[in-house]
Amino acid sequence: MERALLGLVGVIALVASACGEGDDAVSTLPDVPDTVALGGVPEAPTPISSTIVPATLPPPTTLPEVEPITAPVGDDAAGDRLLLIGDSAMLTLTPRAEGIACEILTGLGWQVGIEAELGRYIGFAGEVVDELVIDVADDWQVIGLMFGHHLDTTPDEFGVALDEVLDDIGSVPVLLYTRSEIDEASAELNDVIRQRATDRPTVVLVDWGTAVADEQELELVGADGLPTVAGMERITLLTAAALGESPSGGGGLCFEPTFTDDSAIVL
Repeated sequence: MERALLGLVGVIALVASACGEGDDAVSTLPDVPDTVALGGVPEAPTPISSTIVPATLPPPTTLPEVEPITAPVGDDAAGDRLLLIGDSAMLTLTPRAEGIACEILTGLGWQVGIEAELGRYIGFAGEVVDELVIDVADDWQVIGLMFGHHLDTTPDEFGVALDEVLDDIGSVPVLLYTRSEIDEASAELNDVIRQRATDRPTVVLVDWGTAVADEQELELVGADGLPTVAGMERITLLTAAALGESPSGGGGLCFEPTFTDDSAIVL
């Protein structure tokens, strides 16, 4: 008992010494509220096992790369039905504009629909795809898009609108035409179009713009940048070369168009 009392006196002396000499000494211990509960003694930590636990998640899978479609598209197409959609330049290919595309392409076995109107912007492509492809779940095995001869947007905005149409079309092979390249603005737009052909494996470029720039002596376009008769014939031949023969090799036909409003005023 005497030893215990001596020990307690020693502890008190040490605490008094730690508090400093004099009234100005500052305690380094934090103030603890009276209401704080200390709680029980924590349990001893569980020893960490050295055993490696296998992951329960499946290993990441690598998606297979899609092989780009190349011309002639007829080698990859799932059928013979071809839908061409476009503006004033595509309009020159139609029978009502005395174009020869139906005659040439049906001779290769394609069943051809050409939906083109005068002065149309890229938004027209979305209208046609909505009505003739998505809404009726119609089955077209190749779709062609020719726009940019009339612009109501910047080239970048045109690219965004074009992407939306291509997304709606999905995995169907697409012939994507450049526009006639006659100045800096048209060259800039064609860069946007060509980039889509580079980025998307289902898109095959039909480079009408390069034909116009490289063969100026043939006068493929007029002063307005739209195809002359010689230009219409060249676009038809470029289209035929991109398509090749239809997969079945059977007899072709040309459908009556749904969109025939050519009343737009082209400035």
